[in-house]
Amino acid sequence: QITNDGSYYQSYGPVLSADGNRLAYYSATNPTGGNSDRNMEVFVYDRPSAQLRQITDMPGGSLAGGNQTPSLSGDGSRVAFQRYVISGNYAYFQTQTYDLNTNTLATLTPLGYSESSAISRDGKTIAVSIGNVGLKLYDTTTQTFSGVVMPAPLSFRMSGDGKRIVYEAFAQGVVLYDLATGTSKTISPPGSGYNQYPEISADGNSIVFNARYNPLGQNADGSSEVFRYDI
Repeated sequence: QITNDGSYYQSYGPVLSADGNRLAYYSATNPTGGNSDRNMEVFVYDRPSAQLRQITDMPGGSLAGGNQTPSLSGDGSRVAFQRYVISGNYAYFQTQTYDLNTNTLATLTPLGYSESSAISRDGKTIAVSIGNVGLKLYDTTTQTFSGVVMPAPLSFRMSGDGKRIVYEAFAQGVVLYDLATGTSKTISPPGSGYNQYPEISADGNSIVFNARYNPLGQNADGSSEVFRYDI
């Protein structure tokens, strides 16, 4: 058991490195003594050393904002997450990344509306979905963004090699996007279900998702079922 939360301050969103040696999550707890104001902050736990680090610190208390929804590169070297700031009863988001080897923090986007991110296995590519702009790719080596790759998806994941993205479109269909060719393939049709939350394997060869459609003739009652697609 990594965390020991109280009844009110809890922890969320755990993600693992590919070898399972590093865990990132976000929490309003104060396990290291650096979160006395109880904001949502991002923590990283190193299994070999049993060391826990708090890598973000939003001042001002929980009414000021916090940090959430980390994604961790497969090699465990980098975390991408969303910082949010509360102003005028609204929450504004921006995507940040933390290099765990050099202990450096970088801000990738200005404050805006809803954002989410995914990171490649080697930590060199970060896909950032900006609600009113679209999805862009950030190169951590050159520290530059690509142009808009696609309209902002509802949810998405990137393959470990950073070459493919699977996402849920606004019409609730699952789509596979090939970054090298710029082509899309619909895996489940629009209207085939809700909250499909597609996932893609690290090698980019398999997709899993849930939907209510019936491609195999085994789901005549239209229940929400789990499907695997071999690319």
